[in-house]
Amino acid sequence: VEGAVPAVGPDGEVYLSWAGPLGITFAKSTDGGITFGRNIHVANLASGWDFNIPGIYRCNGMPITACDVSNSSNRGFVYISWSDQKKNDTDIYFSRSTDGGLNWSTPQVVNNDLSGRHQFFNWMCVDPVTGIIYVIFYDRRNDADPADVTTEVYLARSSDGGVNFENYKISESAFEPNPNIFFGDYTNISAYNGKVFPIWMRLDGQTMSVWTAPLTDSQLITSVPSEPNPIVPEFHLYQNYPNPFNPTTSIKYQLASKSLVQLKVFDMLGKEIEMLVDEIQPAGNYSVDFSAENLSSGVYLYRLETGNYVASRKMILLK
Repeated sequence: VEGAVPAVGPDGEVYLSWAGPLGITFAKSTDGGITFGRNIHVANLASGWDFNIPGIYRCNGMPITACDVSNSSNRGFVYISWSDQKKNDTDIYFSRSTDGGLNWSTPQVVNNDLSGRHQFFNWMCVDPVTGIIYVIFYDRRNDADPADVTTEVYLARSSDGGVNFENYKISESAFEPNPNIFFGDYTNISAYNGKVFPIWMRLDGQTMSVWTAPLTDSQLITSVPSEPNPIVPEFHLYQNYPNPFNPTTSIKYQLASKSLVQLKVFDMLGKEIEMLVDEIQPAGNYSVDFSAENLSSGVYLYRLETGNYVASRKMILLK
C-alpha cells in the first residue's frame, strides 16, 4: 500500500486514505490516531497507484484526503481525490462521504474535458472558512496528439460539496516535460477565506522551476470556466501581448488541425529577422515568446503559415 494522506475532522477525528491492491481504502480514528476502525473500501483502481504518463519520469495516483471543517452546510463531509488510468486516459477522480466515512459516493471525474487526454498529479484542499473544494492537476486536454507531452495546469472548484466541479486553466503557458529528468511527484494547493494558493513544477528544456499563482475565489467565479469541448474550431493568429513591447512579447495562435507550422518575424522591408516555429504541430492553442533585445525600435511583422492558412500582424518595439 502507498500514499497515505491524513485529514482532521471538525471534532478532532483523524481520517486516512491510501491506495493498494484493494483500491482506494479509508480508515478513521476518534482517539487522536491511537487506534483505527475497520478499513472501508472507497473505489477500485484500474491501474493501481503507479502508471505511465508520456514525458513523466514516474507518476502516481495516490489519494488526497480532506474534510470540511467550516461552518458551511457541508461541515464534516469527508472527501478523497485521486487519479487513475483507464484505457490510456488518466483522469482525476473524487468521492465524498456525508456520514464520517462509513459510506462513499460513486466516484466522479473532476476534469470536465472530452479529449481523452491525460490529467494527473492532483492535490486537493477545502477552504476551512468557506467550505469550497479546490483540486489542482496537470492537464493535456488542449493537445490533439495523444503522444504529445504539452502540459498545462488546471484548477477544479466545487462550492456544493463536490457534487459539481468547474475547471479553470491557471498556468499562463504550456511546457513539455522530459522523461529522462525527474519531474517531481506532487502538486499542492491551500486555501483560506477565499484566498487560494496553488503550487506546481514545470520543466523548460533542462530547467526545473516551481510556480505559484495566488488568486482569490472571486477571481475564479468572475472568470470564464474552461468548456468541456476540446475542439479548436479554426486557425487563428492573435495580436501579440504586450504591444508595444520592450524587449519581449508573446505571440499566440491556434490550430484547427495538425499542420506544418512556420512562424516568422520580419522587418518592414520584408527581411526575415527570426524563425520562431518551424515544425509539425497538432491542433491546439500555442504561445511563443519573442525577444528583440538586439533590435532597434520600430514596427515589425510576424507571420503564421500553416498550409491553407496565412496571417500577419504588426508589432511595435519601443526602447
